[in-house]
Amino acid sequence: MVRIISHFLFACFEVFAVEVLFSAVAKKKLERKFHILVMSAAIVLNTLSSYFLTGTGLTLLIMSTVIALAFGLSYKVKPFFAIIGGVVYTIIAGASEMIAVLLTGFILGEETLSFMENDYIFAGMGFICKFIAFIITYFIS
Repeated sequence: MVRIISHFLFACFEVFAVEVLFSAVAKKKLERKFHILVMSAAIVLNTLSSYFLTGTGLTLLIMSTVIALAFGLSYKVKPFFAIIGGVVYTIIAGASEMIAVLLTGFILGEETLSFMENDYIFAGMGFICKFIAFIITYFIS
């Protein structure tokens, strides 16, 4: 249950970080209620893909593509630039995941696969990762 809740909160945090990135570049083209609907759909798809595809290596790519296309629908951005925004966020998220895993492994002094099985360490490490990605995205935008 902790993993499901944490995946949902991770998805919310990612969508908010990409919202900051896209809002610095483009204007919204949808009304507020449709924008919230599209972002909610992105959060649901992101949560489902990250929960069911954890450990496959495709998770980050799929999540960033879904979020980028959702923002391509919500903002006055061509689909090509939405994909580029998704790639930029994928690079940021990948770097922040590496930083979070290395710092957690360094602090705990354990092998990375052993602490990934603990739900609470996974949730804490995920929140640190998403926070680092948000900070980097905020400074870029």
